[in-house]
Amino acid sequence: MFLIGLLTAACSETMKDRLQTADLVFVSAGASAFDGAIASATSDSITSYTHVGIIDCREDGIYVLEASSKKGVTETPLDVFKEREGNLSYYRVVSGEIDPEQVIENAKSFIGQPYDFLYLPDNESLYCSELVYESYTDAEGKPIFEAHPMNFRDKDGNMPEFWTNLFKEHNEEIPEGVLGTNPNDLSKSMKLVKLEIE
Repeated sequence: MFLIGLLTAACSETMKDRLQTADLVFVSAGASAFDGAIASATSDSITSYTHVGIIDCREDGIYVLEASSKKGVTETPLDVFKEREGNLSYYRVVSGEIDPEQVIENAKSFIGQPYDFLYLPDNESLYCSELVYESYTDAEGKPIFEAHPMNFRDKDGNMPEFWTNLFKEHNEEIPEGVLGTNPNDLSKSMKLVKLEIE
């Protein structure tokens, strides 16, 4: 077990020293068709997150390790990330089960991998919450977050045209029910607490 408070690095004064390495940053749903398709399948009346990244505090600033649909797995300065994404929320692991530096090492090992548009495990590409799932491991190297059967249908049980077209374009079946993750479910983990940071 690791004590987060002793092992994490504090971030810059611009965030009032309130962020730590291995905190998570969640993005609220935007107006794009991609965000709409994710939100329709995963959002509820309380939260509507469509993207998530990993905070990395360094001497030269704060960065976000993320798997984005445009660039795959990359690292982005937080200021650039915030300008691009807009409304952000921050969470912290409270279970004491992680070594923050190991989380960052894990996440950096995936840099350069493409975005996983097929939302499948173990295919040498990652979507945003899959990067988190694979990076946050305990002392034995096991993921601390749970995977759940994925849902691509909207609240009425219909399959949005966005997903139908996307998977048809890739000549793949929609992986309905395959174990996976999404930002909204991830944010509800009992291993996370929301931070009061704007």
